Amino acid sequence: MKKFFIALAAFLNLAVCPFICAQSGEIRITGSDIIGEKIIPELKRDFDALGVKVSIDMHGSRDAILDLSQKRSDIAIAAFLDGDTLPKDKVCVPYAHQIAVIIVNSGNPIEEISFDQLSRVFGSTGEKIEKWQAFGLNNEVALRNISPMAVQPRENVTLELFKAKVLGGANIAAAFGNNLSSADIVKSVSNTVNAIAIVSSVPSNKSVKALGVSASLMNPQYFKPTPENVHNGDYPLTMHFYLVYNKEDAKKLRPVIQELFSDAIADKLAEGNFVPAPKNFRKSYTLGLDIDK
Repeated sequence: MKKFFIALAAFLNLAVCPFICAQSGEIRITGSDIIGEKIIPELKRDFDALGVKVSIDMHGSRDAILDLSQKRSDIAIAAFLDGDTLPKDKVCVPYAHQIAVIIVNSGNPIEEISFDQLSRVFGSTGEKIEKWQAFGLNNEVALRNISPMAVQPRENVTLELFKAKVLGGANIAAAFGNNLSSADIVKSVSNTVNAIAIVSSVPSNKSVKALGVSASLMNPQYFKPTPENVHNGDYPLTMHFYLVYNKEDAKKLRPVIQELFSDAIADKLAEGNFVPAPKNFRKSYTLGLDIDK
């Protein structure tokens, strides 16, 4: 699986990029380019309005952490992959998450699915599950062939995340890879009772539903992709982004962190198919910064 996490890192555009030093007095923000493109315009407008001097250079998670450790940055927004260790000498605050969501038609009685079952539906090797009766169904859906769909690879890291976590890095079956966006797939699943799909976010369409997912076979615990389950690390098809900074810089970073945790920025993250930290967590954390000031 290791080489596929390396490939996922490449997908996140973590190539080395020169860092442009900030002017004196500026707070320097670095981080993941895929999260940066969703929030940079809003951040710049809001910081200008607040009169807070910042420089923002979102050129990749790995280099952002390096910049922070070498004091070329004050705060990083960085993704951490499975097996990565959070920096022990830094403050690391859960900030946002990207997920792979498994959806079916609301008329399908199934509510839960395991990694093993997902691999047998979407995988290109090994024993296959082809009919819904394999899930213990005994209604009209049971005898139907399963119709799998997956979001287009270029939409974001959703498909790479699914392949790395569920398939050990292997590709999904060629027949299941199509060129549809999440919105197109949701529309198709809403009209197809025997469909199952991998998408980038929890749909608002009431004609489809997100399944609970378990990574374990021996002691299965199924978690749905609620903001709380994603934020707490219970939902297994998740990649986490953290705010990372030095504890001694908390006072000067307070207005920046408060803005990064604002409702307006959370809305932008959600529009970009990220799951922002839950509002109660954001409120509690920023309140703690006010108390500590």
